[in-house]
Amino acid sequence: MRRPELFILTSHDLDEVPNSRLIHLANYFGKRWSTTVIFRKQAFGRGEPFSQRLRTFFRLEVSRFTRGGVFYWRLNPWGARPYGLGTRLLGLKNPFLERPSPGKRLFQEFLGAVGGISDFLVVPSLLYLFSRFKPSPRRVVVAQGPYEGLCAAVLRKRGLFARFIYDDADYEPGFAPTGARRRFIRIVERLVMKKADQVVCVGELLAARRCKDYGLQRVEVIPNGVSYELFSPAQEKTGQALIYTGYIGGWSGLELLFAALSLLQKRGLALELILAGHQEEVYFRNLKELGQRLGIRYLYLGKVPYQRLPVVLKRAVCGWALFPPIELRRYAFSLKVVEYMAAGCAVVSTADTESGLTVRRAGAGLVLPYQAEAVAEGLFKLFTERALLEGCRQKAALAAREYDWAKLLKKYESLLILKA
Repeated sequence: MRRPELFILTSHDLDEVPNSRLIHLANYFGKRWSTTVIFRKQAFGRGEPFSQRLRTFFRLEVSRFTRGGVFYWRLNPWGARPYGLGTRLLGLKNPFLERPSPGKRLFQEFLGAVGGISDFLVVPSLLYLFSRFKPSPRRVVVAQGPYEGLCAAVLRKRGLFARFIYDDADYEPGFAPTGARRRFIRIVERLVMKKADQVVCVGELLAARRCKDYGLQRVEVIPNGVSYELFSPAQEKTGQALIYTGYIGGWSGLELLFAALSLLQKRGLALELILAGHQEEVYFRNLKELGQRLGIRYLYLGKVPYQRLPVVLKRAVCGWALFPPIELRRYAFSLKVVEYMAAGCAVVSTADTESGLTVRRAGAGLVLPYQAEAVAEGLFKLFTERALLEGCRQKAALAAREYDWAKLLKKYESLLILKA
């Protein structure tokens, strides 16, 4: 009997972010379904001549490869441009926390409008790719991102897919730098979620926000998870560091961490700090300058392959997940939180966020306000009271078992199979 087909559409560049929710989803279903992932290319080679970038902007290209039994289509849609281009052109140190001058603000609105048009062009690009497909009663689509979701909704109506699941993994308006662009994303999101057969939210706070804003009657909550078998060996520690893994950019909260570490050093406590992840160039350059001014020492390991993360986490007893209390991070269910927990690390996170809710529920660490003095006090207590640290570590490791991807994705599968 022919296997059912699953198509996964995402705005995330899976070349740049290989450890993502949908990668785990694809790997799981690749063993059970005929699975195809279509992702948007968002990173381009530095130093490319303008003529090449112009051709990229106007050209629709698709490259294909297979990995682990999953078919991947790397899409360069019409209107493609490098991610974060506006931030670099405006010279903003942190676009999530920094408000530009009135002149720059006007230019930012213009760039935001251009970026919105560029993002929207992925819809006709995807529709063109599917133009030769015929309807199938055995084909399901999972879409992540408002414009990928809009394409999926159109194709579902045309009968190309028997079922459409919208995977709501982030508060997408939070990525937009301007008001007009955020409003447009909300309009698209509302339409898409109303048309989906099922909306799956990554966290409880996001689910509640969607029900309130868009009038959804019911959503499924399936959080992000962790490969527990891979990360649990890191519970046997070889070091006592504080660690941050993942995106080193505007919402990482690392400026706050450096300020807190500076206060701790004045109290005579110098913590070992490890940073591991992909960086946003302008942000990281300014972060290094801040570290030099404050006298903060750290070890930067660069981008670490997913399979190697547990080796790095063996050196740490505490993980940093204290993000700015902006909408983008308030509703996010950060992968690093449950990875820290599975690795036997206590976690410090922000109050009134999904990450903070997860940590508090598990008793896995400290949930703190986004203030340098409060963070310094919390870290001082955590690293000087051994019983507190060890208690948080043990609770974290125990709670992480419930976030094993194998358990979570089995639940996800039931949503696809029931009516597929």
